Amino acid sequence: VIVRAKGTDVHRNLATIEATISDSNGNVCSTATCTYFTFAIEKAREIIKSGAAKKQLERFIEETNK
Repeated sequence: VIVRAKGTDVHRNLATIEATISDSNGNVCSTATCTYFTFAIEKAREIIKSGAAKKQLERFIEETNK
């Protein structure tokens, strides 16, 4: 399995990533376009220290598994 990803666009706080998953023969099995909201490093550290990111992830997982 080969996973490849590259940043294709950044606009303000939004970063777009294009990704592919290929088999050992080079056949593309899956593709994805992901858009991430980014934070300044200071804000990211604040969110991590507060535990807010973990709480949000746990809530998301809980809602997804219903």
